[in-house]
Amino acid sequence: LKQHLTWLKASNKEKNEIQHFHSILAKPPVPSKPSIRIFHYFTQNTMRDFIQLHTYLAHNKVHVHNTKYISIKDAEEVQTLSNDISLIDSTESILNGQDIMQSTGISEGIKLGRMKEWMHRIQIEKAILTKEEMMIELAQIDWAYIEIDEIPRLEIQVSV
Repeated sequence: LKQHLTWLKASNKEKNEIQHFHSILAKPPVPSKPSIRIFHYFTQNTMRDFIQLHTYLAHNKVHVHNTKYISIKDAEEVQTLSNDISLIDSTESILNGQDIMQSTGISEGIKLGRMKEWMHRIQIEKAILTKEEMMIELAQIDWAYIEIDEIPRLEIQVSV
């Protein structure tokens, strides 16, 4: 795709937008409220358009980028759930590295970055708006015994 866009003399902005579109197109969210909130984080104002497109692809048994077909049941459930949940528009993480270091004792480094990403994911999944609520979430994590590769990433959750 990137080579074709370069050949077409697309600008870097156009290349990035098209690549983002294609990556989202191949990643319909699983039918759960947390997953749809994460999907909204990555798609923002275009979320409902993507969900409608995923539903269309499911009904017409079209798959994208060699992925499996989207089930009609899942696509329709995502569409229904997306109309019934609260979404937050903020892309900013409520907790910063200092907050996490002070509460956990984790020092600067990869683990801190991953913990910050995980806390941002929790914030989005649960539509949390206050620092107090986020500090409660942080206190519930057994961070001392978790390995870096076990920390959940902030990414679209797709059905396997």
